[in-house]
Amino acid sequence: MGTLNARRAELEEVELEIMMRVDDIKARITDLQNQEADFTAQINDLNIRKENALAKINGELESIAKERSETLASVSGEFVALYEKIRASNNGTGAAALVAGACTGCHLSINTVELKRIAELADDEVVRCEECRCILVRGAK
Repeated sequence: MGTLNARRAELEEVELEIMMRVDDIKARITDLQNQEADFTAQINDLNIRKENALAKINGELESIAKERSETLASVSGEFVALYEKIRASNNGTGAAALVAGACTGCHLSINTVELKRIAELADDEVVRCEECRCILVRGAK
């Protein structure tokens, strides 16, 4: 009888330990389910933001494409062909602004003699950077 009581007490301790583990596991499952719900909400929010940003970007791209085609219609085909050729061979950059004596395409300064020569050219004269070969866009005189 004493051995059976000892065995019974031992089994009750094991049962209590198992019940405590089960409670801990249930609590962990509940925490993980809550985290999953939070992450799902965050993912849904981020997907909505992404879709809104993509819609805005696509709208801007369409607007830019429309502006570009309107501009292309007013420019000579020969000049457009030159621009496209330069752009294809120059990592997508066909024209660059001439700002403070430097080409914004290659970011190199243009020497003073060349700047003076460029300043004396007619406004409709095509000027190219000697380094990166981009068409230089000059400001108003």
